[in-house]
Amino acid sequence: MREGAAVSVQAKALAAAGKLAFQQGDYDQAEKLAGENLGLFREIGDTRGSALALEILGMVAWNRGNLSSAQALLQEALALYKQTNDKEGMVNSLFALAWLLRSQGEYNRARVLCEESLALSGDLGDMRRVADAKLLMAQMLFDTQAAPTIVRSQVEDVLVLYRRVEDKEGIAACFHLLGQITLLQGETEEARSWFEQSVALHKELGHQAGLAWAGLSQVWHESLWLRVTTSRHVTATRRAWQELEPLTIKNCSSPVRRVWQW
Repeated sequence: MREGAAVSVQAKALAAAGKLAFQQGDYDQAEKLAGENLGLFREIGDTRGSALALEILGMVAWNRGNLSSAQALLQEALALYKQTNDKEGMVNSLFALAWLLRSQGEYNRARVLCEESLALSGDLGDMRRVADAKLLMAQMLFDTQAAPTIVRSQVEDVLVLYRRVEDKEGIAACFHLLGQITLLQGETEEARSWFEQSVALHKELGHQAGLAWAGLSQVWHESLWLRVTTSRHVTATRRAWQELEPLTIKNCSSPVRRVWQW
């Protein structure tokens, strides 16, 4: 067996490289490195390291649209984080699993996980993670046809938190949801403004996934603009979002990226 210290150094280097590859959108490389990493961490009995590698593999599977595989890998990572009482890791996995379940329409299970992530984030004093969880809760309210005024009030509160921690990606996500809400209310000019602000911030971030998100936002806006101006029915607007929104998971996966912004 190789020297434990040397294996540990190699495993940590692979973990950093795998995380970077994922953030850059190189999923083949991220998967390769995380697979090697998992073997090394298991060899030296590093439970937290194994959880991290499993989490990367879960994120890669999600971005490729393999949702069942992603869920299994993230659940395995969460179990290992709980075993080591790694609260930061637990917050990551809980948040990702909540987003994944929400994308599959499993709102009750998603809410339970999101509430757990929110509570842990509060215990850690991590206001950015608190904001992430609260925004996801607001998004699920919107998805399940809660009153737009209630959802908007919650998003505006989250926006204050994101501005406090200077999280531009979170701010852009709030702008995007505010665009959805105001479009549903028939305030098309205000909706256009929110979408444009979201696009501008994502472009300012400059990373590949952010630019993809910005582009999709613009496509959604133009598609929905046509539908809203030809129909006054709220249900038609919601149906349009339901048809277009899954593109976030398949082509951009913005919520998945956020897990790795430590």
